[in-house]
Amino acid sequence: MNLTDLREVLDERSTTDHVDARPHLLLAGVQGRLVVRRRNRQITAFAATAVAVLAVGAVTQAVARPAPDHPAPAATAPVPMVNGFREYADGARVIASSAPLAPGAKTLRVTFTPTSADLVFFTRCAHEAGKVHQISLNGKAVSSGTGCGGTVSSDAEMLRSSYGVRVGMPNTVTVTFPDGPPADFAVAVGEKVGPGRYVFPTRPSQLQPLDTESGNMKLGYDSGVSYQTTMVVRADPADPNRPVDLPFAWGKGAHLTLLSQTPGALTVTVDGVAIAHGEWWDYQQMLIDGGTDKTWSPPRNRQATWEKPEQGSGVVLTVKPERMTGDWAVAIQEPM
Repeated sequence: MNLTDLREVLDERSTTDHVDARPHLLLAGVQGRLVVRRRNRQITAFAATAVAVLAVGAVTQAVARPAPDHPAPAATAPVPMVNGFREYADGARVIASSAPLAPGAKTLRVTFTPTSADLVFFTRCAHEAGKVHQISLNGKAVSSGTGCGGTVSSDAEMLRSSYGVRVGMPNTVTVTFPDGPPADFAVAVGEKVGPGRYVFPTRPSQLQPLDTESGNMKLGYDSGVSYQTTMVVRADPADPNRPVDLPFAWGKGAHLTLLSQTPGALTVTVDGVAIAHGEWWDYQQMLIDGGTDKTWSPPRNRQATWEKPEQGSGVVLTVKPERMTGDWAVAIQEPM
């Protein structure tokens, strides 16, 4: 499975993106189950606002509902490092990693024995320099591109069925470099852990204001279609874990972009059907693309089959936060 088959848009953590990557946001692609991400350190100031939905030419009040009781992640000491990788990152703990590639070598391998098939793969290098690399898992291609410093993850079912991941047995990640590697390229394997076992980064003394005014939150793109933001659901400043309802008339289609100021999770439903989910494990304001109405169906959504509403019909979009301790936003975008 090659990244040219992914409709992934990567955050800007480095100067070069994977093949067919657009730098303005992160998409969850290949059947909604393989995610490639990069970190984006966004620090543009934007004042937090009250709970509201900002529509083109109008302001629509959203409805906040009683909040569930979710503990906030505690501030912790700095996360330890493993061969240059953070031991805890993107909801996973590193269980195996490589040393930097030896001079002149064109292949890097890491063999690991997981206790779970919920895996995350990390890459890093000193300088990207446009060097192509190809990643495979148990002999099957996972991705191909020129970027590094990113994350590739999928669910356990896909890793078992498509990549032959075996719990309790050796598995191998192989990275090849047709034209030679970039400097200090390395790869690591992590197992996903729940919030109760995850070591969160230390909370900053002052959080950066949520950046909802950048182009990342204004425009979307999927399968050749451009989208423009028409509504933005914001967190309740008094309680960021309070669910927010948005009644609105369904348009020609929809595309979602999710953003959070702190660790936590957002689940978006339309008329009770879960259509998008995003998780954050740090304070770097990573954008997550929730896909479009064309992808809100199995296998992306296994709880229920998404049935697109008739244009003009009334629907209720609900954002359900978990473990949030700061501001968040969900942009609803329509085809341009």
